[in-house]
Amino acid sequence: MTVSTLVKIGKDQVDITRPCDVALALRKIELTVTTGDKSETIELGGEKVTFTRANASRLAGLIRHYEDQCRRSTGRSGRRAARSVRWVR
Repeated sequence: MTVSTLVKIGKDQVDITRPCDVALALRKIELTVTTGDKSETIELGGEKVTFTRANASRLAGLIRHYEDQCRRSTGRSGRRAARSVRWVR
């Protein structure tokens, strides 16, 4: 028996083994929800989760999670060091 790695995020079918694609699809949902358009539903492994403005912080946490996984999978660091200027007399 094979388990599908495809999930439905809004209107998109996304492969959860590709965290960059998942993060992008979740960002689309975030835009829809935060602009007050309506609620959006995500299907993950047979379980449905509906996001509205009231639980936008949970959605933001999910986006952070997949963006971190995306950075790790592509070899990019998650944070950039701030550059400073040192003035010498």
